Amino acid sequence: LPEVEVIVRELKARLVGEVIRRIQINWQKSLVQTGNSLPLGAIIQSVDRYGKFIIVSLDKEFILIHLRMTGQIIISEIEDQFSTNHLQVIFDLKSGKRILYYDARKFGRIYLTSDPDKYFKDLGLDALSPDFTKKGMIEVLSRKKSRIKTFLLDQKNIAGLGNIYSDECLFAAGIHPETQAN
Repeated sequence: LPEVEVIVRELKARLVGEVIRRIQINWQKSLVQTGNSLPLGAIIQSVDRYGKFIIVSLDKEFILIHLRMTGQIIISEIEDQFSTNHLQVIFDLKSGKRILYYDARKFGRIYLTSDPDKYFKDLGLDALSPDFTKKGMIEVLSRKKSRIKTFLLDQKNIAGLGNIYSDECLFAAGIHPETQAN
């Protein structure tokens, strides 16, 4: 989640107001499309995050990006030289910038959708949400009999926590990962 938050802040600063001119797909499975056409000519309205999803809001649609383990996003100027190794998708923007999506292991996905909520309906509360409180956490934990680390990693409980941060949180709190959540 912290890595995704940093990426979102950078994308927000550099992409809001940009227009998508062309989308080149080098590996078809990288892009999951629910509509009939690519959002060419769409203006990027905002860039946000929910859990580990990057949410790029367009005029009428959304681009959701989940980087998983090896996904990377690089913003490049059109004249920049860039590697084509593991380059899965290129978004050419009207200004000449390019959004390059790399994924060596091909675990990540880009979703083009008009209904982002269907991708978030099974996710728990975002770990950085102001609604995420100690009281709420205790309430949810009290009903769970799974191991605490398993609980923390399950995105249905808390959206955004990954392996490293779960380990660090448990270590800092002095809680063994195999302790029951309740």
